[in-house]
Amino acid sequence: YPGPSGQQTGTITIRMPSPDETRLVGDSQPTIDLAGYRTAATQPGTPTIQLTPSQCSGLAAGTASLTWLDEETVGVTDTFDPTETDADESDPGATQGSQAMGPGGISAAAYGTLVHRLVELAPPEETLDQDVRQVLAGETDATPSADDLTAITQAAITDAQAAEAGVQSLLTPAVRSQHAEFGLDTELDDLVQDAVVSMRGEIDRLLVFNDAYHIVDFKTDRWGSDSRDAFVQDRAMHHEPQMAAYAVALQDLDPSRDVRATIVLTAADGAYYTFAGDWDPRAVVEPLLTIPSVSE
Repeated sequence: YPGPSGQQTGTITIRMPSPDETRLVGDSQPTIDLAGYRTAATQPGTPTIQLTPSQCSGLAAGTASLTWLDEETVGVTDTFDPTETDADESDPGATQGSQAMGPGGISAAAYGTLVHRLVELAPPEETLDQDVRQVLAGETDATPSADDLTAITQAAITDAQAAEAGVQSLLTPAVRSQHAEFGLDTELDDLVQDAVVSMRGEIDRLLVFNDAYHIVDFKTDRWGSDSRDAFVQDRAMHHEPQMAAYAVALQDLDPSRDVRATIVLTAADGAYYTFAGDWDPRAVVEPLLTIPSVSE
């Protein structure tokens, strides 16, 4: 293990045989007949499905599938769709090659991450340019021109403001607390028969009420030619599996509270869609987690 100065240190204990120990020699030495050796029968263990909530949307859309990673682990393999990105942000009207594009020619995934960081950090104007450059440096190899950087920053500020406005519209005096980038890391052993689901992710904003949790997720999906209502409905259907996975994880951690979820669409000036009422998150997630058969 690392020592105080970073060096690798440790202890090895070697036990020598006792001087009066009886040793087997000659014909008494035990042997193993390798020709007749058979491995012991092993009992199959309980597989673990490694999952992030955002991957559930890909599973539902058919752009991802469950795959055996090793003998005990099932993971998600993505099939790239040019209208989708790893950050669940889409821009059907602007693609370059096989990658969806955001403002200023950066990827939609990088742009979505930038908007989320601006909402989370709310940087002052005097450090805004530096903060934008730092976020983009970690998300893309491209170096935007000065004009592109201005366009990216202005668009991101507008979307971040729309995201925050959407949250503000959901706040009531009944909200006991709110948490930005709320981390989830839990194992569910009753979601899939004979398997454990290991779920990890971050909720953009979690509102806590006395009797309920309210998940709020920001989406920077680009608005095409659809009407506003059609755009909101389409994006709600697409992102519902992700919201349901968050809800299932929260219900497992705290069954005493109800869970509802809202997506806030920044391209539609903070228009939002809320999953509540008779919404059944488990019924949305369970059918997506059918373990594939093991290839012979």
